Amino acid sequence: VHLASRLQSAARPGTTLASKSCRELASGYVSMRALPPVHSNGFSEDMPVHEVIGVTNLSHIWVRLYLPSCTTRL
Repeated sequence: VHLASRLQSAARPGTTLASKSCRELASGYVSMRALPPVHSNGFSEDMPVHEVIGVTNLSHIWVRLYLPSCTTRL
């Protein structure tokens, strides 16, 4: 919870930041770009962060296969 709060505070309005572990889990589904590490109180080292910039084609395929009733376009 603390890391998510720190990332939310560090994000510019209208953007979403993700941690290194989140980037690894979302690899292939979400496009991200690396940003300079962020220093935050409560953490001994700077945190590597990534900005979410979009979803990949694989995400669209997953939605079509596994959520056929989904009407929201990504």
